[in-house]
Amino acid sequence: MDFSLIAVPVVRGMSHAQIEKEATEFLRLVAPECLVAPRPTPMLEIFENRMHLLGFRVVVGKNVKGLGGVTDVTNRFIEIPLATYNQLEKGVPRARFTMAHECGHAQIHGKQAQMGTFASSENVQFARRSELRPFEDPEWQADTFAGAVLMPWQTMRILYERGEMNVQTVMSIFQVSQAAASRRVMRLQASFEK
Repeated sequence: MDFSLIAVPVVRGMSHAQIEKEATEFLRLVAPECLVAPRPTPMLEIFENRMHLLGFRVVVGKNVKGLGGVTDVTNRFIEIPLATYNQLEKGVPRARFTMAHECGHAQIHGKQAQMGTFASSENVQFARRSELRPFEDPEWQADTFAGAVLMPWQTMRILYERGEMNVQTVMSIFQVSQAAASRRVMRLQASFEK
């Protein structure tokens, strides 16, 4: 499937720095311990017990049509299929990333819904992903948010200063996939070296 052809809601463009700020705000609310020392973000605990802090309810169901999860910012809920939930319980990196991605929609796009951007399905403007610049793509924003929540800037900086910010260490400490760790290490390495 060519994901660039999927229609998505048009959202306000965001920079990496703005998304980092949103991720930090999210973690301060739901898991402040993750900003102090390198550790895995407790995605299962956040899903089960802390999303109400953002005004979202969570559902484990079958209405996600083959997707890892769905976030409805208008009706304020996140739904993931039972298979994703079972993997989240086991700490599978892909399921952890999926949940962090859906939390990104709640944190970032949920604010826009409160401002009226997604007030009803009739007034939502859609575009093909291939027509959007990456920083305007809600899926890119949620993916970037997921990386920032699972591997927070603050604790990645600690690893960098210790000389331990490498892909294998990041995978091990933060319980993320090699692909997610590689992207985050490469992005922050360049940032920290400035």
